[in-house]
Amino acid sequence: MHRVIILVLLLVSFSKSFGQSKIEIFWQDFKSNEVEISKLKGEDQLGRFNKMIKKISLNLSIEFLDELQNQNNLIITSDGNKKLYPLIDSIINTQIKSEIFNFIALRQAIPDFKGFKLNGKELPIEKMTFVPQQMENGLFIIFIFDNESESIDREFLENYGMNTIDYLIGERKFSEEINDFEFIFTKDLETINLSGLASFPLIQLNNYLTKTKETKIKSNLESLILSGKWYIESVKLGSKERTTNKNENWILFYPNGKSEILTDGKKSFEKWSLNNDILSITIDSKQHEFKTDLINNNTIILSSFMDKNTLRIKLKNYK
Repeated sequence: MHRVIILVLLLVSFSKSFGQSKIEIFWQDFKSNEVEISKLKGEDQLGRFNKMIKKISLNLSIEFLDELQNQNNLIITSDGNKKLYPLIDSIINTQIKSEIFNFIALRQAIPDFKGFKLNGKELPIEKMTFVPQQMENGLFIIFIFDNESESIDREFLENYGMNTIDYLIGERKFSEEINDFEFIFTKDLETINLSGLASFPLIQLNNYLTKTKETKIKSNLESLILSGKWYIESVKLGSKERTTNKNENWILFYPNGKSEILTDGKKSFEKWSLNNDILSITIDSKQHEFKTDLINNNTIILSSFMDKNTLRIKLKNYK
Protein backbone atom coordinates (compact mmCIF):
# COMPACT_ATOMS: atom_id res chain seq x y z
CA MET A 1 0.00 0.00 0.00
CA HIS A 2 2.83 2.38 0.92
CA ARG A 3 4.53 1.68 -2.42
CA VAL A 4 1.30 2.46 -4.33
CA ILE A 5 0.95 5.84 -2.59
CA ILE A 6 4.54 6.73 -3.47
CA LEU A 7 3.96 5.75 -7.11
CA VAL A 8 0.82 7.90 -7.27
CA LEU A 9 2.67 10.90 -5.82
CA LEU A 10 5.50 10.44 -8.31
CA LEU A 11 2.99 10.22 -11.17
CA VAL A 12 1.28 13.46 -10.09
CA SER A 13 4.64 15.20 -9.74
CA PHE A 14 5.76 13.95 -13.14
CA SER A 15 2.51 15.11 -14.77
CA LYS A 16 2.92 18.61 -13.36
CA SER A 17 6.53 18.90 -14.46
CA PHE A 18 5.66 17.49 -17.89
CA GLY A 19 2.91 20.12 -18.34
CA GLN A 20 5.26 22.85 -17.22
CA SER A 21 7.97 21.70 -19.66
CA LYS A 22 5.47 22.05 -22.52
CA ILE A 23 4.87 25.66 -21.48
CA GLU A 24 8.61 26.31 -21.29
CA ILE A 25 9.09 24.79 -24.75
CA PHE A 26 6.32 27.03 -26.10
CA TRP A 27 8.01 30.19 -24.83
CA GLN A 28 11.45 29.02 -26.00
CA ASP A 29 9.99 28.37 -29.46
CA PHE A 30 8.30 31.77 -29.41
CA LYS A 31 11.50 33.57 -28.38
CA SER A 32 13.46 31.92 -31.19
CA ASN A 33 10.88 32.70 -33.87
CA GLU A 34 8.99 35.85 -32.82
CA VAL A 35 10.71 38.13 -35.35
CA GLU A 36 10.04 35.71 -38.18
CA ILE A 37 6.40 35.25 -37.05
CA SER A 38 5.90 39.02 -36.82
CA LYS A 39 6.57 39.29 -40.55
CA LEU A 40 3.68 36.95 -41.34
CA LYS A 41 0.22 38.36 -41.90
CA GLY A 42 -3.31 37.40 -40.84
CA GLU A 43 -4.14 33.71 -40.96
CA ASP A 44 -0.53 32.69 -41.64
CA GLN A 45 0.56 34.24 -38.35
CA LEU A 46 -2.32 32.65 -36.43
CA GLY A 47 -1.59 29.30 -38.06
CA ARG A 48 1.99 29.43 -36.82
CA PHE A 49 0.94 30.40 -33.29
CA ASN A 50 -1.77 27.76 -33.11
CA LYS A 51 0.59 25.03 -34.22
CA MET A 52 2.76 25.99 -31.26
CA ILE A 53 0.01 26.35 -28.61
CA LYS A 54 -1.62 23.03 -29.50
CA LYS A 55 1.54 21.27 -28.41
CA ILE A 56 0.49 22.29 -24.89
CA SER A 57 -3.17 21.32 -25.37
CA LEU A 58 -5.22 20.57 -28.48
CA ASN A 59 -8.14 22.47 -26.89
CA LEU A 60 -6.26 25.79 -26.76
CA SER A 61 -6.13 28.31 -29.57
CA ILE A 62 -4.70 31.76 -30.26
CA GLU A 63 -6.57 34.56 -32.01
CA PHE A 64 -6.29 38.29 -32.55
CA LEU A 65 -7.62 40.59 -29.83
CA ASP A 66 -10.35 42.03 -32.05
CA GLU A 67 -11.85 41.77 -35.51
CA LEU A 68 -9.55 44.55 -36.72
CA GLN A 69 -6.75 41.97 -36.43
CA ASN A 70 -4.51 43.90 -34.06
CA GLN A 71 -1.54 41.59 -34.48
CA ASN A 72 0.35 42.94 -31.47
CA ASN A 73 -2.19 41.65 -28.95
CA LEU A 74 -3.11 37.97 -28.99
CA ILE A 75 -5.66 36.02 -26.97
CA ILE A 76 -5.14 32.50 -25.67
CA THR A 77 -8.60 30.94 -25.42
CA SER A 78 -10.17 27.58 -24.60
CA ASP A 79 -13.63 28.42 -26.02
CA GLY A 80 -15.17 28.54 -22.55
CA ASN A 81 -13.61 25.31 -21.22
CA LYS A 82 -13.17 26.29 -17.55
CA LYS A 83 -10.96 23.29 -16.79
CA LEU A 84 -8.24 24.83 -18.95
CA TYR A 85 -8.29 28.28 -17.30
CA PRO A 86 -5.53 27.41 -14.79
CA LEU A 87 -3.37 26.18 -17.66
CA ILE A 88 -3.96 29.39 -19.62
CA ASP A 89 -3.15 31.45 -16.51
CA SER A 90 0.12 29.51 -16.12
CA ILE A 91 1.05 30.23 -19.74
CA ILE A 92 0.30 33.95 -19.38
CA ASN A 93 2.06 34.24 -16.01
CA THR A 94 5.28 32.81 -17.47
CA GLN A 95 5.28 34.71 -20.76
CA ILE A 96 8.63 36.17 -21.73
CA LYS A 97 9.17 39.86 -22.39
CA SER A 98 8.55 40.76 -26.02
CA GLU A 99 8.82 44.08 -27.84
CA ILE A 100 6.41 42.81 -30.51
CA PHE A 101 3.63 40.69 -29.00
CA ASN A 102 1.49 40.70 -25.89
CA PHE A 103 -0.55 37.63 -24.89
CA ILE A 104 -3.85 37.93 -22.99
CA ALA A 105 -5.71 35.24 -21.05
CA LEU A 106 -9.15 34.53 -22.54
CA ARG A 107 -11.41 36.70 -24.69
CA GLN A 108 -12.07 40.03 -23.03
CA ALA A 109 -15.19 42.18 -23.05
CA ILE A 110 -14.76 44.85 -25.73
CA PRO A 111 -16.14 48.32 -24.87
CA ASP A 112 -18.89 49.44 -27.25
CA PHE A 113 -18.96 46.01 -28.89
CA LYS A 114 -21.60 46.00 -31.64
CA GLY A 115 -21.57 42.41 -32.82
CA PHE A 116 -19.59 39.81 -34.74
CA LYS A 117 -18.61 40.17 -38.41
CA LEU A 118 -16.91 37.59 -40.61
CA ASN A 119 -16.66 37.32 -44.41
CA GLY A 120 -19.70 39.48 -44.99
CA LYS A 121 -21.79 37.68 -42.36
CA GLU A 122 -22.89 39.61 -39.31
CA LEU A 123 -24.41 38.93 -35.87
CA PRO A 124 -25.27 42.42 -34.57
CA ILE A 125 -26.25 42.40 -30.90
CA GLU A 126 -29.11 44.79 -31.67
CA LYS A 127 -30.74 41.85 -33.48
CA MET A 128 -30.30 39.50 -30.52
CA THR A 129 -32.31 38.96 -27.34
CA PHE A 130 -32.05 36.51 -24.45
CA VAL A 131 -34.47 34.53 -22.31
CA PRO A 132 -33.06 33.71 -18.84
CA GLN A 133 -34.32 30.72 -16.87
CA GLN A 134 -33.21 29.86 -13.35
CA MET A 135 -32.83 26.08 -13.13
CA GLU A 136 -31.90 23.84 -10.19
CA ASN A 137 -28.32 23.52 -11.44
CA GLY A 138 -27.89 27.21 -12.30
CA LEU A 139 -28.73 29.81 -14.92
CA PHE A 140 -29.86 28.62 -18.36
CA ILE A 141 -30.09 31.23 -21.13
CA ILE A 142 -31.61 31.00 -24.58
CA PHE A 143 -30.01 33.45 -27.01
CA ILE A 144 -32.31 34.44 -29.87
CA PHE A 145 -31.18 35.90 -33.20
CA ASP A 146 -33.63 37.66 -35.52
CA ASN A 147 -32.20 36.28 -38.75
CA GLU A 148 -32.56 38.48 -41.82
CA SER A 149 -29.85 36.75 -43.85
CA GLU A 150 -30.19 33.33 -45.45
CA SER A 151 -26.39 33.02 -45.39
CA ILE A 152 -26.34 32.61 -41.60
CA ASP A 153 -27.15 28.99 -40.78
CA ARG A 154 -27.44 27.28 -37.40
CA GLU A 155 -23.77 26.25 -37.29
CA PHE A 156 -22.61 29.84 -37.89
CA LEU A 157 -25.06 31.11 -35.24
CA GLU A 158 -23.88 28.64 -32.60
CA ASN A 159 -20.15 29.05 -33.27
CA TYR A 160 -19.97 32.81 -33.65
CA GLY A 161 -22.83 33.43 -31.25
CA MET A 162 -20.54 32.13 -28.50
CA ASN A 163 -17.82 34.51 -29.64
CA THR A 164 -20.35 37.35 -29.59
CA ILE A 165 -21.19 36.68 -25.93
CA ASP A 166 -17.49 36.34 -25.08
CA TYR A 167 -16.72 39.77 -26.54
CA LEU A 168 -19.82 41.28 -24.95
CA ILE A 169 -19.21 40.19 -21.32
CA GLY A 170 -15.87 38.33 -21.37
CA GLU A 171 -15.13 34.63 -21.80
CA ARG A 172 -14.51 33.99 -18.09
CA LYS A 173 -17.78 35.62 -16.97
CA PHE A 174 -19.74 33.81 -19.70
CA SER A 175 -18.54 30.38 -18.59
CA GLU A 176 -18.62 31.00 -14.82
CA GLU A 177 -22.00 32.72 -14.46
CA ILE A 178 -24.06 30.96 -17.15
CA ASN A 179 -24.46 27.26 -16.47
CA ASP A 180 -25.93 26.30 -19.84
CA PHE A 181 -27.16 28.04 -23.00
CA GLU A 182 -28.65 27.58 -26.46
CA PHE A 183 -28.73 29.70 -29.63
CA ILE A 184 -31.89 29.75 -31.74
CA PHE A 185 -33.52 31.83 -34.46
CA THR A 186 -36.65 33.91 -33.81
CA LYS A 187 -38.61 31.68 -36.18
CA ASP A 188 -37.97 28.72 -33.82
CA LEU A 189 -39.74 30.31 -30.82
CA GLU A 190 -43.20 28.93 -31.52
CA THR A 191 -41.81 25.49 -32.35
CA ILE A 192 -40.29 25.12 -28.88
CA ASN A 193 -43.17 26.91 -27.08
CA LEU A 194 -41.12 29.91 -25.91
CA SER A 195 -42.99 32.70 -27.70
CA GLY A 196 -44.74 33.75 -24.45
CA LEU A 197 -41.64 34.06 -22.27
CA ALA A 198 -40.17 37.47 -21.44
CA SER A 199 -37.01 38.29 -23.38
CA PHE A 200 -34.49 41.09 -22.99
CA PRO A 201 -32.21 42.93 -25.43
CA LEU A 202 -28.81 41.25 -25.50
CA ILE A 203 -27.11 44.55 -24.62
CA GLN A 204 -28.65 44.17 -21.13
CA LEU A 205 -27.02 40.78 -20.46
CA ASN A 206 -24.14 42.10 -18.36
CA ASN A 207 -26.46 44.13 -16.10
CA TYR A 208 -28.78 41.14 -15.74
CA LEU A 209 -25.93 38.86 -14.65
CA THR A 210 -24.65 41.45 -12.16
CA LYS A 211 -28.08 41.92 -10.57
CA THR A 212 -28.69 38.18 -10.50
CA LYS A 213 -25.40 37.62 -8.70
CA GLU A 214 -26.16 40.39 -6.18
CA THR A 215 -29.63 38.93 -5.52
CA LYS A 216 -28.17 35.47 -4.98
CA ILE A 217 -25.62 36.82 -2.52
CA LYS A 218 -28.30 38.69 -0.58
CA SER A 219 -30.60 35.65 -0.44
CA ASN A 220 -27.76 33.59 1.00
CA LEU A 221 -26.63 36.30 3.42
CA GLU A 222 -28.82 35.29 6.35
CA SER A 223 -27.85 31.62 6.19
CA LEU A 224 -24.21 32.69 5.93
CA ILE A 225 -24.49 34.94 8.99
CA LEU A 226 -25.93 32.01 10.92
CA SER A 227 -23.21 29.63 9.75
CA GLY A 228 -20.86 30.13 12.70
CA LYS A 229 -18.81 32.47 14.84
CA TRP A 230 -17.71 35.73 13.20
CA TYR A 231 -14.46 37.13 14.50
CA ILE A 232 -13.97 40.91 14.54
CA GLU A 233 -10.69 41.23 12.66
CA SER A 234 -10.47 45.02 12.52
CA VAL A 235 -12.39 48.21 13.28
CA LYS A 236 -11.85 51.41 11.29
CA LEU A 237 -13.33 54.80 12.20
CA GLY A 238 -12.49 57.48 9.65
CA SER A 239 -8.76 57.15 8.98
CA LYS A 240 -8.00 55.37 12.27
CA GLU A 241 -7.91 51.59 12.15
CA ARG A 242 -7.50 49.10 14.97
CA THR A 243 -6.64 45.44 14.53
CA THR A 244 -8.25 43.33 17.24
CA ASN A 245 -7.45 40.11 19.05
CA LYS A 246 -9.93 37.80 17.35
CA ASN A 247 -10.14 35.46 20.33
CA GLU A 248 -11.45 38.33 22.47
CA ASN A 249 -13.69 39.94 19.82
CA TRP A 250 -16.38 37.97 18.02
CA ILE A 251 -20.11 37.78 17.28
CA LEU A 252 -22.28 34.68 17.24
CA PHE A 253 -25.73 35.03 15.65
CA TYR A 254 -28.61 32.71 16.60
CA PRO A 255 -31.72 31.93 14.49
CA ASN A 256 -34.06 33.27 17.20
CA GLY A 257 -32.86 36.86 16.65
CA LYS A 258 -30.45 36.82 19.58
CA SER A 259 -26.70 37.26 19.39
CA GLU A 260 -23.73 36.68 21.64
CA ILE A 261 -21.05 39.35 21.41
CA LEU A 262 -17.57 39.33 22.92
CA THR A 263 -15.67 42.65 22.82
CA ASP A 264 -12.25 42.97 24.47
CA GLY A 265 -13.09 39.83 26.46
CA LYS A 266 -16.43 41.17 27.78
CA LYS A 267 -19.52 39.23 26.75
CA SER A 268 -23.06 40.53 26.22
CA PHE A 269 -26.26 39.10 24.77
CA GLU A 270 -28.00 41.29 22.20
CA LYS A 271 -30.70 41.21 19.50
CA TRP A 272 -30.26 41.29 15.73
CA SER A 273 -32.30 41.36 12.53
CA LEU A 274 -31.58 41.47 8.80
CA ASN A 275 -33.55 43.45 6.22
CA ASN A 276 -32.08 42.97 2.73
CA ASP A 277 -28.45 43.98 3.31
CA ILE A 278 -29.04 46.09 6.45
CA LEU A 279 -28.00 44.34 9.66
CA SER A 280 -29.54 45.80 12.84
CA ILE A 281 -27.93 45.02 16.20
CA THR A 282 -29.36 46.28 19.50
CA ILE A 283 -26.56 47.10 21.94
CA ASP A 284 -27.32 48.56 25.38
CA SER A 285 -30.95 49.12 24.30
CA LYS A 286 -29.82 51.20 21.30
CA GLN A 287 -30.36 49.97 17.76
CA HIS A 288 -27.40 50.25 15.41
CA GLU A 289 -27.79 49.68 11.68
CA PHE A 290 -24.96 48.47 9.45
CA LYS A 291 -24.82 48.10 5.70
CA THR A 292 -23.57 44.60 4.98
CA ASP A 293 -21.08 44.05 2.18
CA LEU A 294 -20.34 40.40 1.51
CA ILE A 295 -16.79 40.15 0.21
CA ASN A 296 -16.77 36.35 0.02
CA ASN A 297 -18.09 33.38 1.98
CA ASN A 298 -15.86 34.07 4.97
CA THR A 299 -15.51 37.88 4.97
CA ILE A 300 -18.18 40.50 5.72
CA ILE A 301 -17.74 44.26 6.02
CA LEU A 302 -20.22 46.14 8.23
CA SER A 303 -20.34 49.88 7.62
CA SER A 304 -22.18 52.72 9.35
CA PHE A 305 -21.74 56.38 10.35
CA MET A 306 -20.50 57.46 13.77
CA ASP A 307 -19.43 60.93 14.83
CA LYS A 308 -19.59 62.10 11.18
CA ASN A 309 -17.11 59.39 10.19
CA THR A 310 -17.54 56.05 8.45
CA LEU A 311 -17.28 53.07 10.78
CA ARG A 312 -16.12 49.85 9.12
CA ILE A 313 -16.03 46.52 10.95
CA LYS A 314 -14.37 43.56 9.24
CA LEU A 315 -15.76 40.15 10.24
CA LYS A 316 -14.17 36.84 9.30
CA ASN A 317 -15.43 33.30 9.64
CA TYR A 318 -12.62 30.74 9.97
CA LYS A 319 -14.75 27.60 9.72
